[in-house]
Amino acid sequence: MNVHGGGLTNQIVSKEEMQRFVGMIAEAIHLYSPKMVTVGSASLKWNSNSFSIATPCTGNLWSDSEIQNAFNRPLAKLDFYQVHYWDNSCFVFDPFNLSYSTSYWQLDKPVIVGEVGGNETDYSPAQMLSNSYANGFSGVLFWSVNAADGQGQFSDYCNQKLQFRNMHPSEIDFSCYPNSVQQINTEEEMVKVFPNPTNGIINIESQGLIERTEIYNQTGQRIYTSIAGESQIDISVFPSGMYLLRTITEGQHHLKTIFRY
Repeated sequence: MNVHGGGLTNQIVSKEEMQRFVGMIAEAIHLYSPKMVTVGSASLKWNSNSFSIATPCTGNLWSDSEIQNAFNRPLAKLDFYQVHYWDNSCFVFDPFNLSYSTSYWQLDKPVIVGEVGGNETDYSPAQMLSNSYANGFSGVLFWSVNAADGQGQFSDYCNQKLQFRNMHPSEIDFSCYPNSVQQINTEEEMVKVFPNPTNGIINIESQGLIERTEIYNQTGQRIYTSIAGESQIDISVFPSGMYLLRTITEGQHHLKTIFRY
């Protein structure tokens, strides 16, 4: 995108062209889907109106007014912001620096750190989780689960994520419904899976008779089917990564995301 520091690609589009494109996609999603919409902004530099000398951002390119100036429709807007952070890259634009909260960055929507290396050296995964939480950010997505590109893998941060979850269960354990987010009452869950993540056995507890349990990989391929009543599954034979576990109890289907590290 043709903005200050916006990249080295030879195929550059203008700021207004990119904002119009994002606005058109956002409007279409809002018209035909209940899903929330965001776009990855490579740095807080392009997602903030904080123009101080210490952190001279170029402006929030993804605010409602900016997008709608390029595509004038009421549904052309984001539901939350997403910024990225990498070691030694725009270092002063730092969501993990405890001196700068979301209010400093003048962020008017919830914000997640949507891309950060799992093996960064500026901060540990535990610091990134705790600092972003203290600063008012809404979540961290580590790169990556299984890209195998040397920028981090699931084993680099899975334990720290579990520790953070155990410290803040009310922030983590929720179910997403089409038009709302509802807190789970863990005492009323029909099916519980633990430990999760694991590198070996997972245990399944159910309030109903377990008829069958299936495990799917990230391509949607079913890679395991249990026998009736089976309450322990050894996933140590699977590669590290994320899987979908489906348990069928008395005709009801229960989905859980499980992680093998």
